Amino acid sequence: MIDRVIDLRTACPLTAHEALERAAFLAPDVEAVVTAEERLTYGEIAAEVERIRGALVAAGIGRGDRVGVC
Repeated sequence: MIDRVIDLRTACPLTAHEALERAAFLAPDVEAVVTAEERLTYGEIAAEVERIRGALVAAGIGRGDRVGVC
């Protein structure tokens, strides 16, 4: 059952990253992903994104560089 919905629509469309940042700011404790094995909140996802960003920057990866994901 859904007890809260966050309306992320604006006059200008958001990128997926911008929408995640906004959701994490507005409602960090709201579940964003739920599977049979785990539940992740917007705040947890944002923290993981920041951790990965930091690791990429530390490795010398910059804006516009291509990175493989597996």
